[in-house]
Amino acid sequence: MVDEENNLIFIGVVGNAKGLKGNVQLNYFSKDLIKFKSYKYLYLGEKKEKLKIQKHFISGDSFSLKFFNINSREEAESLKNRDVFIDSNQLGKLDDESWYHSELVGLSVETLGGNLIGEVKAIYNFGAGDIIEIKLISGKIEMIPFTKDFVQDIEINNKLIIKEMDN
Repeated sequence: MVDEENNLIFIGVVGNAKGLKGNVQLNYFSKDLIKFKSYKYLYLGEKKEKLKIQKHFISGDSFSLKFFNINSREEAESLKNRDVFIDSNQLGKLDDESWYHSELVGLSVETLGGNLIGEVKAIYNFGAGDIIEIKLISGKIEMIPFTKDFVQDIEINNKLIIKEMDN
């Protein structure tokens, strides 16, 4: 999910408080430890409150944080279930064959023959690779694997081109 008005990208949800000194667990939608540790601040909740990170904690697949000015378990618990966003300028540069989901959502979807068939609505990963959700012009929803077998080309800021499919 992208908050285009504020140029923010949804990256997770605040989980439980951890300990007594204001630490919180983060249900982070990536496993990129280096990227996680590079964040200096996050935006939380509907109001997109900007909180500066004091310390990052990583234990296996578990991520937690200590924010400045959150100093008790009670304060940490008040953050639970808030959506977590980063400013898009906190994202690093990717190689030529990689894209952020936020760059793909909203792109027009065309076939190799140039027929407009719909729009990218979302990208999911249920554990076996990325899946692209396409809302067809008919209103029907289709999901296709995000692989070279199905996705033939991507023109960022323009369109995603896929192989022919039955509508």
